[in-house]
Amino acid sequence: MGSNYRWEGFVKDHCTPFLAAFPDRKGSHHYCRIGDGNYAAVSGWPSMTMTHQGPYLGVAPMGRALTLRVIDFYRCADGKIAENWVLLDYMHLMGQMGLDLIAHSNAMSGN
Repeated sequence: MGSNYRWEGFVKDHCTPFLAAFPDRKGSHHYCRIGDGNYAAVSGWPSMTMTHQGPYLGVAPMGRALTLRVIDFYRCADGKIAENWVLLDYMHLMGQMGLDLIAHSNAMSGN
């Protein structure tokens, strides 16, 4: 997804298209929680379940049930979250949507 600056960028670039494509998503199945000092991570496999109901990243809706694997890393400072890095397993998500990202990348590069 890239990176976003501030909440407004996150909403525009990620939340709006994601929620349009997966309006029934259910999440927060973060069963794994670890921390050390000012750093923490939370994850679950899957973290989210949803139905592909709208176009997403160029893939037409399929009406299929999908899962999304997510892990969030946090850095805290002065008792507040200072940074949040989120890894979304798009290889797995796109595979469920019928797109092999490795094969697609190779085809795009002529390999």
